[in-house]
Amino acid sequence: MASLKNSPHSSSPPKAVLDYGCGQGKLAELVLQDESLSVKKWVCIDQSPNMVHKAKERLHKFGNVVEVHLLESGEPLDAVSSDQLQIVQPQSMDLFISTYCLDVMSETDMHST
Repeated sequence: MASLKNSPHSSSPPKAVLDYGCGQGKLAELVLQDESLSVKKWVCIDQSPNMVHKAKERLHKFGNVVEVHLLESGEPLDAVSSDQLQIVQPQSMDLFISTYCLDVMSETDMHST
């Protein structure tokens, strides 16, 4: 949690977090349990229906602080630009987190620009 409290990019902890590839929501749960961080909004997205279901089960206790969305395309920009989704408004998040995603990406995707 120290890295969220003492971010080199901001003088204060993030209030709104986008968690791309959230999986079961373990990171969100860990962070949101630390009330000293005062996170006001945590948006989870994942392309696996099974992981989205598990994340919703795990994170329901945090109420409307957490949103969990299925992003079938797996394309992060679709969360902002897709007319059907519009999960987050551009420039509305303080922090973008993506953990444990590289192992499921192809070499081509990892190196594309």
